[in-house]
Amino acid sequence: MIILMKKYLYTAIIGAMVALSFTSCDEETSAGLTSITYYPVIELTGGDVAIALGENYVEPGAVATLNGEDVSDQMEVTNDIDNSQVGLYHVNYSAVNADGFSASESRNVYVINEGSIATIYRSECQYGSRHYYDLPIQIYDNGDGTYEVEDILGGFYCMGRFPGYEAYGYDFWCEGTIKVEGSQATLLSTGNWFWASTPIVQKDGTYDAATGTFTFNFDFSGSNFYVQLVAVKK
Repeated sequence: MIILMKKYLYTAIIGAMVALSFTSCDEETSAGLTSITYYPVIELTGGDVAIALGENYVEPGAVATLNGEDVSDQMEVTNDIDNSQVGLYHVNYSAVNADGFSASESRNVYVINEGSIATIYRSECQYGSRHYYDLPIQIYDNGDGTYEVEDILGGFYCMGRFPGYEAYGYDFWCEGTIKVEGSQATLLSTGNWFWASTPIVQKDGTYDAATGTFTFNFDFSGSNFYVQLVAVKK
């Protein structure tokens, strides 16, 4: 009788263990299941846009899709454009799916003063083996026959090599005051930037009014520093 009772008890224990095992597996399987979420995709029509001072911005358009379905009516479009001021502005596009996952795209909008030295430029700059293209640089009219270039090194450090470092207190923007006489462009002085103690010595500088192009070669710490600024046009 004792043996039989032990047998029943053992069978009951094994049954309970098996049941617990199945329960555990079901819980693990259930916990491991994941739902599928589709991320929104935004495609812009066209690229960057240039408009003249005072001209209204016309939106080229964008399409947002979610799992192949057009959800453009759910897309949010914002911009910071001030067409009364020369500058670089942005149009931002964003969309969010039901699970809270988002997608975003951005378009540059240049408000330009075509035909003037005081406008927006795209730069090409090279120092040693580092070479950067299409960095936006603005030139301001000082009103005294000179102009202020927001970075005479074409954005090499502030946007090319060390982008975003100003948020940590580093000033890599090398402001430069220039004078333009005919086809000659001369650097008069530079501002108080991170490497202000290292002199920037101009080797040559030209300005082509027909194309709105500045070309500079500087000596910086014993090596050639090349900068070209080309005015943005419509």
